[in-house]
Amino acid sequence: MLHGDETYVSGDAGYTGAAKRPEHAERDVIWSIAARPSSYKQHGEGSVLYRVKRKIEYAKAQLRAKVEHPFQVIKVRFNHRKVRYRGLEKNTAQLFSLFGLANLMLAKRYLQQAAG
Repeated sequence: MLHGDETYVSGDAGYTGAAKRPEHAERDVIWSIAARPSSYKQHGEGSVLYRVKRKIEYAKAQLRAKVEHPFQVIKVRFNHRKVRYRGLEKNTAQLFSLFGLANLMLAKRYLQQAAG
């Protein structure tokens, strides 16, 4: 998941406790891992703490969705599920072009929604 140059790490609830692992002890990283729903539901849905934690988790989910959406477009729209070429250069070039096209598709969708 990490290559070493990160300053901010975002992950879903499956990565809970990743910051406590010994291999990440010396890293100076901001960890934004989603909390499991049971961790904030225990306070009761009417409490202020529940509502605040829920808003924080909602913001984290929005950020993850923004990052993960282009991957979904590449997999579903362009049917890119595994590498086609031998060698890193060709695969990297293909992925860069696919991400560029995915960004164009997403930008087109947002512009059409804004235009009405």
